[in-house]
Amino acid sequence: MKIEDRVQDRIDSVGFENLSDPEKTYWLIWLLEAYANNGGLEKFFECDDNEPELTYQALLTLKATEMAKTFLKAKNIYEKDESSIFSEEMRALSNHFTDYPDPLGQLVDSYVQENAAEFYGPKNDVEMWASKKAKGQNTPRFVTKEIDYKAEAIEDEKYSSRVCPECSQPVPDYRKSCKKCGFPVGRLKA
Repeated sequence: MKIEDRVQDRIDSVGFENLSDPEKTYWLIWLLEAYANNGGLEKFFECDDNEPELTYQALLTLKATEMAKTFLKAKNIYEKDESSIFSEEMRALSNHFTDYPDPLGQLVDSYVQENAAEFYGPKNDVEMWASKKAKGQNTPRFVTKEIDYKAEAIEDEKYSSRVCPECSQPVPDYRKSCKKCGFPVGRLKA
């Protein structure tokens, strides 16, 4: 399970302000990278929901010193004059940042491993499914047509040695999740 899914689930459950410090650091860096790689640092500063000071501290926490310096320069330019967000200098800083002068991926992975006990979200697909169901969110089920589940059950029984523990629908051994409710049952090995 992806760590960003776990942290996003925690944000949905308890809010960003109630995350552990390592979860906050991870999330801030994840958002920064998402913006920086999809529009540059300019895109990050354009968004009102971002936390530039906390994000800068997160880069320092990870020891991404060169990227932190670049981010700080961009932050200072933006704070002096918001219209300078589209300047040549900002573009150059953004390009330098996305060239990854620090091994950010490795730094994040090491940080997550060192602080594994501080990440509290669902640890596997079943826990994620249960968490989403408890919050009334859609569980992972992507149906594009109407399905007659009784007819499907008759057909699926031919290929099933198990039933879904959530809704008792037969689940073919080759399927990763229940066709009816989306419960992540996993594939059976042949």
